[in-house]
Amino acid sequence: MQITRFLGAGRSGFFAVDLRTTPDPYMIQERADRLMELAQDDQGIGVIFSNISDEIQDLWSVPWDVDFLHGRWPRYKHPRNDRFSITCQHFVSNGTVFVRTRFQAKGSAKSTGPIFTRLKFQPSEYHIRELDFRERENLFNESPAQQSHALGPHGRSVILINNGFSPRVPPTSTPGYHNAVCLITAVSVNGEVQEFEEAEDGLGHHYRVKSKFGVDFTVTPSQPLEVIEAYRLQLVPRKADWRDCVIPHGEFLKMEAALCSERYGNVQFSSDPCLNHITRRNLEHILSVCSIPVPLQPEANQDLTFEFTGDPEHELENNSEDWTLALTCGDISGHRLVTSASL
Repeated sequence: MQITRFLGAGRSGFFAVDLRTTPDPYMIQERADRLMELAQDDQGIGVIFSNISDEIQDLWSVPWDVDFLHGRWPRYKHPRNDRFSITCQHFVSNGTVFVRTRFQAKGSAKSTGPIFTRLKFQPSEYHIRELDFRERENLFNESPAQQSHALGPHGRSVILINNGFSPRVPPTSTPGYHNAVCLITAVSVNGEVQEFEEAEDGLGHHYRVKSKFGVDFTVTPSQPLEVIEAYRLQLVPRKADWRDCVIPHGEFLKMEAALCSERYGNVQFSSDPCLNHITRRNLEHILSVCSIPVPLQPEANQDLTFEFTGDPEHELENNSEDWTLALTCGDISGHRLVTSASL
């Protein structure tokens, strides 16, 4: 549906990437309704699995089971088929959103070909906006012409950038001033970060993962398939250093390690399983989505990104006493600060 992040720039400090057809942030109710519709229709930001096999398409068209890893990270499963199982795990770490999809063939499966033929990404369908719900005429959100996209260094990423907002200080005063917002996208297949190439077909102009000799997307009982999508929304200078425009392979490895971490305890709030789940999920949502760290005394041209990792030592290293928490309405409501959000 959307990816939102507090970056501390512009009027509100919040930015989101969503579909071009999603209403602007000032259309509060219409935008929330549309986001909920997209959630029900399974539409949003993501890599396109092209030419999916009929059997996988049938699985995709029926409701999936959902649970939460460590009570925090949503995980969608489709285990009801006797030939294939599909698991889609969402995870966020250090400002990067990961979506890991695993295809596993069971013993009765006898695949004779790939379950899909291409992985494609179409950034022209997305729009980077500032979550300014007060102003109808927000220049950053108005013109799609200020947005562009291109391959990242060595083709290992696709970059969508919006150069639309005016900096609070003249850009010449600070050479590295962050005066653009970009979405960086990378894809890993079976542990290897892939290269993209530009392409044109019935989908229009897009980017696709390069084909490699001897490598396809066939799944057998002894050969599962894992596709990991990575997305990072961040501030960059207009002339960004190449290191700011990639998601290194090490980030994918950190994600795998974090998912297996034992630091996430299973805290019990009630002996009633249903009440315990509801309480924990609401608390996790408030802490990880609605609570936004902001600096007590922000400085001009300061990169205000800050991540809570759940590691106390990490928080101390980040000098967290210089930050406070803003309790917002959450991402569906554009992280508004209103009375109803107060506890």
